[in-house]
Amino acid sequence: MNRQALLIAQNLESHDVKALRILVKKAMGSFEPLGSMSGLGQTMVSRFIDRGLAEMGLANAYTGETGYRATALGRAVYTALDLRKPNSRPKIRMLEPRINALPSKIGRKS
Repeated sequence: MNRQALLIAQNLESHDVKALRILVKKAMGSFEPLGSMSGLGQTMVSRFIDRGLAEMGLANAYTGETGYRATALGRAVYTALDLRKPNSRPKIRMLEPRINALPSKIGRKS
């Protein structure tokens, strides 16, 4: 496991994690066009390319269509996603009710 991959995995947001999982599962070794990877957009892929998690190449030699796949660092980050520490969330305390319950009048003689 790569320390850099673990640090990147801890700093990813939820939509980044979802997009990385789509990219790694759909493009296993070969370049895949964006049309075959539903849920993944051009802006997210360009962010991954800037971070070094994805690379661009030729998906189809006949049509000249470009495709994308995960790099070795992208696959290492994908495997490090399960090792992330969960985010600490503050405990939510219940507020005291503002309306007090009235005393019961059943069985009471007035």
